[in-house]
Amino acid sequence: MPRPKNKYAPTSIEVGGVTFKIVYKDLDDFGQMDIDKKTIFIRKGMSNEENFDTLMHECVHACLAVGGMSYAIDEEKIEEGVTRCLDNLLFPIYKEEIKKL
Repeated sequence: MPRPKNKYAPTSIEVGGVTFKIVYKDLDDFGQMDIDKKTIFIRKGMSNEENFDTLMHECVHACLAVGGMSYAIDEEKIEEGVTRCLDNLLFPIYKEEIKKL
């Protein structure tokens, strides 16, 4: 009988030298990032892939904040557009390349 896969649910992640706590809770959105609290919130009850995709999405927001770009992008819709662009175009490339390792 195959062994069940572990649940992908890290409790912290480092972005640009800053450690972010990861909290799983009931949310309407898939995730949220709070730069002031250095916390990423992920919706409880999602699959491993949804957790990973959401965490990577929130890490892009964290990268923009830690790197100072959030201050230059003063329109929330623009930041979300940049983040979703990476979600949809770059992340699938990473996932395919990781499979080859």
